[in-house]
Amino acid sequence: MKQFINFFRTYRSGITLAEALVSIAIFAIMAGLAIPAYNGFARRFIASTSANDVVHILQTARAQAQASMEFDSYGVHFVSGAGGTYTLFKGASYATRDTSYEDQEYSLLNSAILSTTLTDSDAVFGKILGNAVNAGTVTIMNNADTETITITQTGRITLSP
Repeated sequence: MKQFINFFRTYRSGITLAEALVSIAIFAIMAGLAIPAYNGFARRFIASTSANDVVHILQTARAQAQASMEFDSYGVHFVSGAGGTYTLFKGASYATRDTSYEDQEYSLLNSAILSTTLTDSDAVFGKILGNAVNAGTVTIMNNADTETITITQTGRITLSP
């Protein structure tokens, strides 16, 4: 029995309070360094994801125009500002769109801000060739991060950070 008690006195397992405090301090420092990096990633993610979503809808509008679905033009209307929206529509412009077609409205993620240089804030693609009626840019910003979507006269859609 005496050997059993001596074993536990000699070979105690566990950590001391000092070791626990050092481990907690190291973890807190690492977390403190990681949080700002995560916030920067989240801001870039919002701008990038929002821009990719807009490009996808622009490509959808162009594809529908090229396919001459219901033999009409298709476009995307943009509402500028914080939490801006964009709407896929059928017709030569958003103002004269075919109201029997069910518009598809989308919103930007969180705090993203949308601005555009397009005439009447419309990106319209012509039938068959998919040429853009008016060229311009759509800019999506989130704090210091900016994504620019360029629409050329030929209907080409490019995204650049």
